[in-house]
Amino acid sequence: MTGILGSGEYRYEPAPDWAKLPPELVLGDVAGIAVDARDRIYLFNRGDAPVVVQSENGEVLTAGGHGLSKKLKPGDPAPT
Repeated sequence: MTGILGSGEYRYEPAPDWAKLPPELVLGDVAGIAVDARDRIYLFNRGDAPVVVQSENGEVLTAGGHGLSKKLKPGDPAPT
């Protein structure tokens, strides 16, 4: 994907190689993204490390929550 996305005040340019993830850190579906006042990016995903924190340059600062999210398969009962 190339080019500018969005319009008006909210315009973004995709940076496909921005994230510098180590090979052992595989993201699942990303369900949410947040940015704090220090420009750290929080990725909430469905991988083995549900919370990944990255710098504004894409470097992984920390990853956590290992084993806290259960991967559901078709036919599994919904969590209670």
